[in-house]
Amino acid sequence: MKQIELGWVGKAHGLKGEVAIRLHYPQSRALSEVGRVLLRDATGERSVEVQSARPCARGMLVKLAGIDDRDAAARLGGARVLVDRAALPEPEEGEYYLADLLGATVQDPRGCVGEVVEVRVHATVDTLVIRTPAGELVEQPLAEPWIDVIDVTGRLVRLTTSDGLVR
Repeated sequence: MKQIELGWVGKAHGLKGEVAIRLHYPQSRALSEVGRVLLRDATGERSVEVQSARPCARGMLVKLAGIDDRDAAARLGGARVLVDRAALPEPEEGEYYLADLLGATVQDPRGCVGEVVEVRVHATVDTLVIRTPAGELVEQPLAEPWIDVIDVTGRLVRLTTSDGLVR
């Protein structure tokens, strides 16, 4: 089953075991939609029930089952937070999850540019990190006027031009 990393556990919040989860995509409300998350750290992985989630600056405040005090919450600091892709609601028509672009082939009018290996979320624009056939990493803003077609099912991102590529 495909897992999507949403972010990481930051600091403990309050005395009753809530944690601040810093999200890769701060506007995401996926933690409000799923019943469980996978926490991954140096000691391994564990699946934990999400009891509640509410927005905060740069992420969500989350109450996890079995984490009932500040000390237990603090021990989770730094853990990566993942969800099963199947647990997320299907996107609306014309929408997609940024994580669904990983592995997509990128083409421009001249041919293959490379493969999407990462999606970066910046304050002003999201970008695709593309590994070229030569192994070079380039970045492409995920915005008009550079993007022509995004075909998640066909695993293809077609660019109108290569002028937006940042080397």
